[in-house]
Amino acid sequence: MKYLTVPQVLWDFIDVIEVIKTDTTYANITNKAVIVGGGSYGGMLSAWMRMKYPNQIQGALAASAPILWFNGTINPNTWTDIAADVVMNKGSANCYDTLKYGFYDMTNLVYDKYKWSTLQDKFNMCEAPTSPDQVNSFVNNVVDAISGMVQVNYPYDVGDLPGNPVSVFCAEIDAITTAAAVAKANLKDNATVSVFDWTNIDALAAAADVNWANL
Repeated sequence: MKYLTVPQVLWDFIDVIEVIKTDTTYANITNKAVIVGGGSYGGMLSAWMRMKYPNQIQGALAASAPILWFNGTINPNTWTDIAADVVMNKGSANCYDTLKYGFYDMTNLVYDKYKWSTLQDKFNMCEAPTSPDQVNSFVNNVVDAISGMVQVNYPYDVGDLPGNPVSVFCAEIDAITTAAAVAKANLKDNATVSVFDWTNIDALAAAADVNWANL
């Protein structure tokens, strides 16, 4: 783990660049300027490389790169707030609430092993979780699937991801929750209602399904 640090990563890149520039196969680029670039974490590395190694790196392009985001310098909830704003503005208030309570419901299943098989069915998992750690890991995967769509909420397709993915998955969520609300209203005998309401998790499954192929 001692080598998995940002300074080490930066030096590794510099080392690779030096090897390439001194390799006779690439003799024609020996004196060429080096421009690095990236987005998000890659953008952060690009900016830091230019700062730390200005003699080797002549320029850097950093997109969506929070290069000053260190522990204690920025509100840790900043990303959550931004993601929530995107869901509210590009989706709906109902979509936001369903996501919030859906993750709350899934977290409550971590230690309820009798519902893990149902969780498997809801998300079409190959196998049901067999431990709380596996449930937690799966919840994190769902978070990644949805937060990934928030980060690339472009008006055009990206791989298998449709254009305006937040609007797409929020439409799925709104349809499911609306149908569930109608079904509940039509129930004549409240005793038939399940003790555990799966509606929010059903909606989460539909939302995550929009982006599974890209994980």
